[in-house]
Amino acid sequence: MSKIILLNHSLLTEHPEIMELLLSYGSYDWKKFFNTQKLFIHEARYSRTHYNPWPFRNEVADLFKQRMPSFSDKEYEFGEVTDHRISEILDIAEGRPWAICWSGGIDSTVMICSVLKNLEPQQRKNFAVYCNHVSIWENPRFFREFVEPNFKLIDSFRYEKVYENFDQYLWIDGEPADCLWGSAYRYRISPQELGRSWRSSLDTLVSSFIQRLTDTQSAKWFCERVIEDIENSGLEIDTLSQFTWWNNFNTGWIGTNFRKTYFQNKISVYHIMENFINWYDNEAYQQWSMWYNLVLPFESDYKKAAKQYIFDIDKNVYSLNFKTKMHSGGRKGRHEWLAVLDDGTYIAKDDINTVISMLPDHLNL
Repeated sequence: MSKIILLNHSLLTEHPEIMELLLSYGSYDWKKFFNTQKLFIHEARYSRTHYNPWPFRNEVADLFKQRMPSFSDKEYEFGEVTDHRISEILDIAEGRPWAICWSGGIDSTVMICSVLKNLEPQQRKNFAVYCNHVSIWENPRFFREFVEPNFKLIDSFRYEKVYENFDQYLWIDGEPADCLWGSAYRYRISPQELGRSWRSSLDTLVSSFIQRLTDTQSAKWFCERVIEDIENSGLEIDTLSQFTWWNNFNTGWIGTNFRKTYFQNKISVYHIMENFINWYDNEAYQQWSMWYNLVLPFESDYKKAAKQYIFDIDKNVYSLNFKTKMHSGGRKGRHEWLAVLDDGTYIAKDDINTVISMLPDHLNL
């Protein structure tokens, strides 16, 4: 019999019947769990380590090779990892043309730069760039000089259109880059404070979480869960910057990687994960992230190494010095499922009874 392996947490609160079932398990503080869902940019909260402080089972980490690798304590260089990623994806593609999802932001522009740097024109002659007018507005010079002359363009503002041409290309997205770099910018903690010990700065953390649309008690509860997670990680996580990075790197990784599946419920999740590659989802980038966040001194210039990689191609001094994080305009659409099953199928967002019947076996209580 099939079982749930992934829930769309952002939709659960829309269904009173599901909430009633969860609240009947009084041993867990569900209200605080859902009060803190707004702290996340992704739709599912799952631990990637074998210690799991959250209320849902995390077998999905094994089924889709999402477990966190052990920290090797070896120095990794961002540019070398990015150059090598090309050869990995070429092996996966097996001659198929690529469709590169370009938002105009830093992470997806790195992907374009790596293609231009490491592949000859003949190797990328059938490649396409999937973008829209928001992509061009965000990075017009790069579009005119590097995207438009070198790639076929697929113009769409709606993410669902990916699936209309799904088997024509190997699709490549810039996820889960934000999980690699850390998420301190999202918590409105000043750069001057990020190097401080989180143990002596819990009030700062709670205050920052409250600003992200939750309440004081829920914020404290959330801090306690992340601290519990950190204390069982086996890693030296000492600063506020490392605290916020760890939360996203561990708990946000899976939900972010599955984001591309939310806007349909027909194509097997296994097929989507095989044919839609997240550029930054490999071991080398994760090892680089751990080295960057745990070993190197805190760097307030967000995504500096990525911006330097782009600058080596486009020579745009302004972008190197001032380009920052912006919200992507390419992920608009309705969420179409409440849960993913281990056979690759979905429970549609309105199939409440099926979710209720299978949900107890997915609980980690």
